Amino acid sequence: MNSFLKTLLILSLCELFGFGIIESTEAQSFFIGQEYQGGFIFYIDSTGHHGLIVAPFELGYFPLLYRTEWRVEGASGLDIGTGFRNTVNILEYCKFDGETAPYYCATLIYKGYKDWFLPSIDELDQLYREKESITGGFKEGYYWSSSVAARFYGWAESFYSGDTRLVHPYARLNVRPIRAF
Repeated sequence: MNSFLKTLLILSLCELFGFGIIESTEAQSFFIGQEYQGGFIFYIDSTGHHGLIVAPFELGYFPLLYRTEWRVEGASGLDIGTGFRNTVNILEYCKFDGETAPYYCATLIYKGYKDWFLPSIDELDQLYREKESITGGFKEGYYWSSSVAARFYGWAESFYSGDTRLVHPYARLNVRPIRAF
């Protein structure tokens, strides 16, 4: 088969399945700080094929919740891998989503990616540990996580000292979205 026909066949198959040529994550070597899929990699799992990406900018200062919510069910995940579910659960529970940290993370569309979320406290801590590898840096204040504790508090981490603490959910803190790959 000549090269013209091969090219035509490949383009036709791609068009048939509704996507372009896919870049396989299994064939790549990832590293912390690498620019990838709309942000910078700050965590790679044990398989070496999946991890977490942080957006290259803060979204601003926002509360975790509004005064209409007195507690949130299902957003108590602390571990790496729980931030997405925490964010979804907060948004499902809250009566008013606008202008909160989870809302702005979940509605972000950047470089074609729209699956951003607010990190869990362990995801945020991992990001803090790798902050020197991320181009653009971070502000020195506290950042919200999606991990909710007790009835009236959420976990936050200082990007100056690395300290974590419980903060009243109406406080306005830095917000930095992440996504999984």
